[in-house]
Amino acid sequence: MDARRKGLYPPPRTVGNRGVTMRHRLALAAIAVAGAFGFGHVTSAPAAPLAAARSCGAGYVSAHLSWGDKCLHAGQFCKVGNREYLKYGFVCPSTRHLRLR
Repeated sequence: MDARRKGLYPPPRTVGNRGVTMRHRLALAAIAVAGAFGFGHVTSAPAAPLAAARSCGAGYVSAHLSWGDKCLHAGQFCKVGNREYLKYGFVCPSTRHLRLR
């Protein structure tokens, strides 16, 4: 026997007398809001190139290291003995602070 016929579940709530359920109304409202805010908008290219995302200030050198992009400056904390700093004109001695070569 059908559960609705037994009265275990109430009938779906409708809005007005048009037979549109509240769930349908909420779904349509969500779609309208998403469209208004531009969700789902697809672009072919990002606004700014990712390679030029980091720009370093005066006195800093932009470095592309194996663990990420960094702005290097003399006196900053570094990984001791790492040879990647040589490419950008720095060394990392046992003091663990960058020094110009």
